[in-house]
Amino acid sequence: MNINTNEQSFCYNSHSGTRGAFLSKIYQKYTGDLNILVYPFCLMTHELGNRLGNYFHEVACAEASGLHFITVHHQWDISGSFHGHAINSTSNVNKKLFLNSLPDVIVHANPSNRFHAEKRIERVCKCTRYCWQDAKAPWVNRTDSIGKYLHMAFDKYMSSFPSNATTTVDLSVDFTNAKPNQHLPLIPDTAIQYRCGDNIGFSYMYGIMPFTAFVHRIPPNSNFIYVLSDHPSRAVHSPYTSRCHVILQQLFIYLKKHFDHSTIVIKRGGDIFLDYARLGTANTTICSVSSFCFWPAVSNPGTSYFPLTNLIAGAHTNTTAPNFGSKFRWIDEPIISNMKKFRPWTQIIDVLTGKSPMPE
Repeated sequence: MNINTNEQSFCYNSHSGTRGAFLSKIYQKYTGDLNILVYPFCLMTHELGNRLGNYFHEVACAEASGLHFITVHHQWDISGSFHGHAINSTSNVNKKLFLNSLPDVIVHANPSNRFHAEKRIERVCKCTRYCWQDAKAPWVNRTDSIGKYLHMAFDKYMSSFPSNATTTVDLSVDFTNAKPNQHLPLIPDTAIQYRCGDNIGFSYMYGIMPFTAFVHRIPPNSNFIYVLSDHPSRAVHSPYTSRCHVILQQLFIYLKKHFDHSTIVIKRGGDIFLDYARLGTANTTICSVSSFCFWPAVSNPGTSYFPLTNLIAGAHTNTTAPNFGSKFRWIDEPIISNMKKFRPWTQIIDVLTGKSPMPE
């Protein structure tokens, strides 16, 4: 494409500038009379939720404005796509297959003329950064489109695994009650994202979920329950990261007690694209506060749960939270983010397990 050849590529740190580029007609010499939103697809896997969130917002912006959509200048840093030791089936998976399966050209079925497109994009695409927080952003009413594109990528990505591929366990960091040589499917019945290290004490929008929130949300017939958490190497700068081993160990004990018939895996690290597919296709998905988990959860045809948080479209309370359909349900149990209330810090375990109330 001429844009890729003739225009200098860049990787944005704040916002992509896509809306401004359309309004200022930067690419019109290449697009001619076609009204096209041109998006530089810059992505780093250590910010996968944020960067894919930006992509989905731009796709929704084009759809709402009556614009065709293309991506240019693909700059993908996938060096953070795997944490831990690559073992058997996952080691040969094409890490870019998922990203290559997301559409880079979307033709609008009923495109606007230039005048109406400019008016629409000014009106409906005011947000330019972290737009998953904006209750008025165009993606809020277009999660069906986002889900369609995500599942195209999921299907293509999962087709790259051999039919006998299994989930691997690294016993140096993971926990499981699986029997030796037991077959662990790639996709569990219930997938739980339990973001720990950089979710504790991060801000009022973030925090960790009490274990009690899981008991009545995990279906009792779940044969396989996978908890997907951050690898110990993530967020090593955080003063709380080292505490995650104890917290996750206690979560493992808690889940074994309440789901003693289930095979449980607490998986710390691994292929993040496989985790993405698990969260997007498991029968039941339960998220922490995280943009990484939100996009597959809101696209999952099964049942998904997500904590109330201003991180997503101003969903601070059930009253302000958007309705994303009957299969997407908000978790109203309070998340725990202020670690300073716990002295010693291990008191948090009693709160997480429901043995003690939250300290004042």
